[in-house]
Amino acid sequence: MISENCNKKLLVLGMGSEILMDDGVGSRLANKLREENLPPGFHVETSNIGGLELLEIIKDYDRLIILDGMRGGRNVGDLHFFSPENFLETLHLSTKHDASFLNALKVGEYVGYKLPHIIEIVGIEVEEDRCFGECFSDNLEKRIDYIYNEIKKLVFAEKNS
Repeated sequence: MISENCNKKLLVLGMGSEILMDDGVGSRLANKLREENLPPGFHVETSNIGGLELLEIIKDYDRLIILDGMRGGRNVGDLHFFSPENFLETLHLSTKHDASFLNALKVGEYVGYKLPHIIEIVGIEVEEDRCFGECFSDNLEKRIDYIYNEIKKLVFAEKNS
């Protein structure tokens, strides 16, 4: 149960580089969410790093929602929902040069960090994540309003928990 007195109830963490077309979908969605009237204790951050460095960002929150692009072989704009128990790698949560996200969580627990009790990972199917550009691919752009509304439902459902 989330404490009503906690000032760090929920963190929405958008992942990705906003200059690599669809790669920045998580960060751009998070930045758009930041413009909403968020309740006390709800925070939004962005990052393009993964692995152990994420521990400093996510510690001390009760709940974490991560938004990140991924290539899962489905239609562009489709959403994949994961928890740490059924997690498949997204584009940024784990890097080749650092610990995987799951191993980073284990390290965080081992060193005594207060990590979120609830972690939800939203993988957003992308098309173009290697070309420079500040716009989404046409296929992702067509679905971005739908995706944003689904993310808002997930985040604002937390108000009532």
